[in-house]
Amino acid sequence: VPRGRAIGLLTALLLLGIGSVLFTARPALSRRLLIASQPALDAQGDGYAAMRITDALEHAQLWGAAPVEAADLQIAVRLVPWWDTDALLTSIICRLGWIPFGLLCAGLSVLFVWCLICVLRQRSALAQLMGIAILVTLIVQAVCSMAMNLGFVLLSATCPFLMGNLHSVLDL
Repeated sequence: VPRGRAIGLLTALLLLGIGSVLFTARPALSRRLLIASQPALDAQGDGYAAMRITDALEHAQLWGAAPVEAADLQIAVRLVPWWDTDALLTSIICRLGWIPFGLLCAGLSVLFVWCLICVLRQRSALAQLMGIAILVTLIVQAVCSMAMNLGFVLLSATCPFLMGNLHSVLDL
């Protein structure tokens, strides 16, 4: 076995072992993962945000607002914790539809690819390293935000470039 492959295998086994020890030693972590996968188990506690997001997205259309009464839509959206900041994408899906959400995701993806191309064109290794570090941070934050806004609240973050509230973003 080549030396590099053996070191990689040992590192992976060590990380797997540490992860399993942490998982079994911390029951709060295993409970959080269980509730993140099945939020209905604790709908009034830790699963509250995921349940409200699921309720709000239940009637979302491909284009346009959900076909429920305007007052019911307002109540469903406002029951989502952080509906005007962290769960802004959930509000956009409920009020504008899935297609605008998809276009927003596609736009962010194009922006990230363009940024990556610009970073890789840098001549300085330090500039490339810093650019990649910043870009990876923004991509992870965007993926966590999109996951949270689709009901998987284990990874929560504010979507990059959409900070503020619903009125300031939609009024631009």
